[in-house]
Amino acid sequence: MNSLLQKSIYSFLIFLLTIHLDTLSAKGIEYNKYLNLAQKDKERLIKKYVKKPKNGFYNVAISNYDVYCDISAAKTLQMTIMMDSFYNRFSSIFTGKFKLSSRPKLYILKNNQAYAKAINNYTKGVIDAGWSIGMYITYGNSKSALFANQEKGDKDVQRILFHEGTHQLLHYYTGSRQIPTWFNEGMATNFETWQIERSVQNNISNNLYETSRRHSIANSYPNNGYVPFNTLFNISSSQWSQSPNPTNNYASAWVSINAMLSNQKGKSFFNTMVSGLKAGKKSTSIMSSKTRANFNEFLKKHITSTVIPYQQYALKIENAFKEGKRQQATELVSNYYSKHPESPYAQYYLHANSIMEGKKVKESLS
Repeated sequence: MNSLLQKSIYSFLIFLLTIHLDTLSAKGIEYNKYLNLAQKDKERLIKKYVKKPKNGFYNVAISNYDVYCDISAAKTLQMTIMMDSFYNRFSSIFTGKFKLSSRPKLYILKNNQAYAKAINNYTKGVIDAGWSIGMYITYGNSKSALFANQEKGDKDVQRILFHEGTHQLLHYYTGSRQIPTWFNEGMATNFETWQIERSVQNNISNNLYETSRRHSIANSYPNNGYVPFNTLFNISSSQWSQSPNPTNNYASAWVSINAMLSNQKGKSFFNTMVSGLKAGKKSTSIMSSKTRANFNEFLKKHITSTVIPYQQYALKIENAFKEGKRQQATELVSNYYSKHPESPYAQYYLHANSIMEGKKVKESLS
């Protein structure tokens, strides 16, 4: 091969590599894909997208979020891509565009002191960060931003970002600051456990496994602290914050939204609520007393046939699988399915156990 041809091939390969790197635009890239990029590719994207510190903050605005961070250029881009991916997952459960077209703002702060200072400066001393590690703040007539404290680490910060970010994105989707507290907190407690790499439906199912509020419902329903839906529906934000046992409020709100997201019938209630909020209607106009009564019956069935049985059986089945206790797992699955045949989770474990039993038979014959 002559030197001219070699140089031409080399130049062409460099050209292709340049195109490859340029197509690794941070715009639209999924979070897990970004995490798996080679370090040199990440550095190229950091150089391309992260603005140099101004007033102590790096800044990135690619697709959805406008992110400010005082930690590093790398952390700023990483968190921007994570929240852009969350935004995309979140928006996929709705129809139509977000009512507010501006980019939602996010501030990631390195420690308690920086977090408290940022909130104090943003609200001119009106709001105190207190013990929180994350907060979505609406201030004045138009200002709003999400704040998160990185001091406790990535896992805590991701959970709080997805929780508080849900409040933020609900505000941006509906255009309303008057979202009923039960709906707002119920949404946030369902979204806080989401994992970017999972599908929407998979995340909805996985939330039942991940959340601690399943345990609260199993222990409190129906007369040991559980808040009936009609009572929950009428709790104001001030009553919510002053409640002697807010855990029950959060758990009851969580299970209400979990029911709405569980199947098509539930989603009809969910879509009615969301479209009404987006249209600027009051919650009592969106869900009449008759609609609330119908939803309450649907919710009761979800609790008694899905949530409580899951609490009773699923973790025991999971542990039996992990510990190789095949007979115990089979007995638990059989009991679960025989008592709750309509539960999608009982059906799942029946199917999973059948596959494992089939594998065991195949191995014994080989």
